[in-house]
Amino acid sequence: MSYDVIVVMNVLMQGETVINENGIVIKETFQRIEEVDSLSVLPIDVTPNEVELNIGPDVPNIFKDKVQESILNYVPHKTKTTNVELNILIKSNEPISHQPRRLQFSGKKIVQTQVAEWLKQGVVEPCFSEYSSPVVIVRKKDGTPRVCIDYRKLNKVVVKDRFPLPLIEDILDRLQGSRVFSTIDLKNAFFHVDANKDSRKYTSFVNHEGQYQFLKVPFGLCNSPAVFQRYINTIFRPLITDGIVLPYLDDILILSSSFEEGIERVERVLSIASEYGLEINFNKSHFLKKRIEFLRHVVEDGKIFPSTLKTKAVLNFSEPANLKQIHSFLGLTGYFRKFIPKYSTIARPLSHLLKKDRKFKFGEEERI
Repeated sequence: MSYDVIVVMNVLMQGETVINENGIVIKETFQRIEEVDSLSVLPIDVTPNEVELNIGPDVPNIFKDKVQESILNYVPHKTKTTNVELNILIKSNEPISHQPRRLQFSGKKIVQTQVAEWLKQGVVEPCFSEYSSPVVIVRKKDGTPRVCIDYRKLNKVVVKDRFPLPLIEDILDRLQGSRVFSTIDLKNAFFHVDANKDSRKYTSFVNHEGQYQFLKVPFGLCNSPAVFQRYINTIFRPLITDGIVLPYLDDILILSSSFEEGIERVERVLSIASEYGLEINFNKSHFLKKRIEFLRHVVEDGKIFPSTLKTKAVLNFSEPANLKQIHSFLGLTGYFRKFIPKYSTIARPLSHLLKKDRKFKFGEEERI
């Protein structure tokens, strides 16, 4: 038997498929991630078969073996818990509700698969709530689809949790005395924290199959970062106090002065993480490195350097042609303020262009 064409089902599911006299046309139906602002981005979980060990190139084999052993033996037992949970207070008595957004067939399948996974994991449950936020699908730059909950309207009426995130400058100051670093990346970090029973109704979302609410802290909710930072600080408080660990949301930085001290501290952190049932993404974690990138900065030999990506972004920035581009350029270069002496003086000609009623003119003075 012969065929004029064979089309794999995975291809047809990438978008809306139209068959006409010109052949088969597949229209992409997903938004790009840049087009959606402040959404809850919830990745489809994929568990790798093997762990790629990210370890410093000059680490002696004896310490490499210990790191590998610690990873292979890691099990999130969860024998301890905290009293930290998500509590949502609302400033308005009027419920926030949305109808489900229309999705193409391929999008519905992605949402269906993700919701089924969350139900299995105990992350969400079916519900009846007067609150509801819509589900959307976006594509990241690498083309991967993501299931998102759009909490933007709800966030406007939520009383803000004022628990502070660590100041990046304070963290960087504490890095400068260390020589060996490890970073632990948590998997689906917010899902480690329970949502209070009375607050779950506010997290409700709707899709083509029904209505659900989160049992865990959802991504995209304005208070989720503060709640999670409180949670992770509670778990590692003794190590934070001793200057061993610096957690920033789902990134846990371990400081040490030598490989020997580094592996001992990694083992302590993993032991505590296991007790509290923390799921770790070891493929994105790094161990016993003398040079790391953390919070958009490079740390090496007790010194802080600008991120390579940030430097490239400035070098590749086109000459500004309007005020909006001046704003963007100053926002980008402001990152380098601590690395460039007299930055304000150097940037003053550009800052003057932003003054009210000043005519835009980009000349030699501004180029300097």
